[in-house]
Amino acid sequence: MPVSQFPTRAGEFVYSLGSVIERQMSIGSLTLQSKDPHVQPRVQENFCAHDDDVRRLIDGVRFALEVGEHDAFDHLNAGVRSPSAAVIGDEDALADWIRNVASSGFHPSCAARMGP
Repeated sequence: MPVSQFPTRAGEFVYSLGSVIERQMSIGSLTLQSKDPHVQPRVQENFCAHDDDVRRLIDGVRFALEVGEHDAFDHLNAGVRSPSAAVIGDEDALADWIRNVASSGFHPSCAARMGP
C-alpha cells in the first residue's frame, strides 16, 4: 500500500510503503470499565498477537522493500530509513520491529450492533 511521498529537509523526495492485512487472525477486545456512559471503554487491539499475522506482515515488508528497489523508483530512492538494515537482515528483529510499529490505519470495528 503506497502511503505517502514527501520532500525531506534536504529537498529529496521520499516515499513510504505499508503492509496491510485485511483479514487478520489476531483478535482484540472491547471492555466496559464502568456503567457510566461517559467513561471510555478499554480497547485492546492485540495487533500481531497471532504469529500468522506477523509472518504475513514480514512477507509484506519484504515485498515492499523489493518494490522499492525497482528502477522506476530510482528518482525517489534515498535509501531505506526504517526499518534499519540490521533489522531487515534479522528475521527475529524484523518480527519485533513489526510488533512495535503495527497499528490500525482505519477504525477498529467488529460485528457489534451499532443501533436499534
